[in-house]
Amino acid sequence: TAFTFRVRSTDPYQNTIEKAFTLTKGNYGVAADKLKIVNAFSPNGDGMNDTWRIPELSFYNNVEVEVFDRAGVRLFHTTNPEMAWDGRSANGQVLQGAFFYIVQVKDINLVKKGVVTILKK
Repeated sequence: TAFTFRVRSTDPYQNTIEKAFTLTKGNYGVAADKLKIVNAFSPNGDGMNDTWRIPELSFYNNVEVEVFDRAGVRLFHTTNPEMAWDGRSANGQVLQGAFFYIVQVKDINLVKKGVVTILKK
């Protein structure tokens, strides 16, 4: 959540100056209704809508995303807000149908539940 950058500059007379800067990532207060959670995607390799991801999660530090099949088997789990689900099961097979998701943004005590559908030809 904190990034340190060091900047150094040298003039033509070999005089130098160096300074360190620290940037701290804070919480971004997106309201629950502002999270854009799409409800369908098509992992067919055409380069469009091949994965399911919630871009706004990258503004938070402590998130969890889980996807389950109808039997309650967890198919996808991440705490990395940048990671997307590619629609595959544990054995690597591309799935089809409706799947239950739970998205938790622990920074703001938000839990969103819903269904995402994988469209496959």
